[in-house]
Amino acid sequence: MICSHTSCSREEKVWLPIDSNHKSEAALHPWCIHCGLVKNISDDNPKKIGYWINVLSSLSHRYSFTQCQKRLIYKELQSFDEFIDTYGTTGSSQIELFEKIVRKHCNINRNNIGTFIC
Repeated sequence: MICSHTSCSREEKVWLPIDSNHKSEAALHPWCIHCGLVKNISDDNPKKIGYWINVLSSLSHRYSFTQCQKRLIYKELQSFDEFIDTYGTTGSSQIELFEKIVRKHCNINRNNIGTFIC
C-alpha cells in the first residue's frame, strides 16, 4: 500500500548527504511521519508514471513494439513503487529501472533508449 506522505516539521528534519555523489555535502531532509521514508531533495528529480508511459509510446513508434510488449512493460512499470510514489525516489534510479525493464522485453540498445529520455 502506498503512503500518502506527510513531511515532518521543520524542527524534525535530519541532516543527511545531499546525494550519493556529494557525500561530503549535507542538508536537512524532511521525512514522512507515517512511513519514515526520507524525501529526495537532490537535483535528480523523479518523474511521474505518465512521463514514462509517454517515453514508452515514443519508443514503441520508433521500434515497432507489439501490443503485448507494450502491455508487459507497462504492467511491470506499475509494479514498481519508484514510478508511482516519487517521494524518496531519484530520477537516475528511475532511468536505470526503466531501461532494464524495456531491455527485458525488447532487444534495444541502452543508448537508443536513453535518447528518448529527456
